[in-house]
Amino acid sequence: MEKRLYEVKKKGPTEECDSDHYELKETIDGATITTLYVETHAPNRKMLKWMLESAVGLSRTLPQFAKDCSDPFKCRLNTKTINLPTLKRILSENDVVRPLKDDVIQALLNNADNPATVNGDDLMRANGLEDYRQVLLARQKATSLAVRLENEKRFLVLNARAAEDIRRKLNSVKSSAQTNWISVPNGTSVKNIPPTNTNRFWYGEEYGFLEPYGLNLAFMEADKKKIHSYWGFFVDSTEPGKDMDEVNLIRDHYEIFLYDIIHPDYLNDMKVSFVFQNQSGYNKAIEQLADYKVNNYFSVILIRKGEITAEYTLAKKDGSRPECCLGDFSEHYENDVFEDAVKYYENRLQTTDVPVFGY
Repeated sequence: MEKRLYEVKKKGPTEECDSDHYELKETIDGATITTLYVETHAPNRKMLKWMLESAVGLSRTLPQFAKDCSDPFKCRLNTKTINLPTLKRILSENDVVRPLKDDVIQALLNNADNPATVNGDDLMRANGLEDYRQVLLARQKATSLAVRLENEKRFLVLNARAAEDIRRKLNSVKSSAQTNWISVPNGTSVKNIPPTNTNRFWYGEEYGFLEPYGLNLAFMEADKKKIHSYWGFFVDSTEPGKDMDEVNLIRDHYEIFLYDIIHPDYLNDMKVSFVFQNQSGYNKAIEQLADYKVNNYFSVILIRKGEITAEYTLAKKDGSRPECCLGDFSEHYENDVFEDAVKYYENRLQTTDVPVFGY
């Protein structure tokens, strides 16, 4: 049977842990595992009482257990006297408001009647202590969630601005005077007609993305009798002034490019555009797609100062290239990323560079 030994010490902040913590060393057949624990919640008094009763077992009384915990012949790490009143306070469930002292935790572990039941991790958690590695992971997740929520709020604002800029352009791109472009999936604005493709778009879980295809903005053109076409957009939220190292639209939107190859007819009544406010992103997207051939209408769009500044349509497999519907055709766009703006700084007006925002 394996020989198990526990050593518990309370320590102040160190390079390994930035706060007061408990160091638990668990040695099994000569191999030692060290785990750091920090206080995160109030002790679980019922659990501590149950674990003490389990440590005492059925063959010993509480005074006998206290005596064994203080006997170095029982365990070489029994170097401190464990008082009976200390153990009685645990059983009372009323007096324990902070973790037990390290020598008491160590004594319970090393002198337990059933070492499998009274183990290091469970006893530390009953004391209101958690593995420091798990605490760090939780902190990172909390930070990640906060950043994600902030990015989501920011994206929703950008998406709404892009929708308005695109909507203005779409008003001049109609099949007839009787048609209108309506936001999808909000098809309730179409009076008395159920959408013919009610399952074509639905909301995803993150940033309002529409499925399928990972789009985050879509419109449908309809009159009072039917839907004529859809236009789906992927709105990129990269800051205007950021130099983008890589843009890979084919990888990021492989599903819709795959549909264009294997089921091109399915996209006959649909156009797809990738929208940037970052001109380096626009240029890099075009570099990647310059030699790529498609069956349907695909384009890359650049928005600056609330206007669609440039558009690039992908060449078709039959050798033609569709005429741009929303902006002026541009294979490469270069202009000032920043512009002068006058702002108050330290109670006086100053001229500073600000990004040329798209949407």
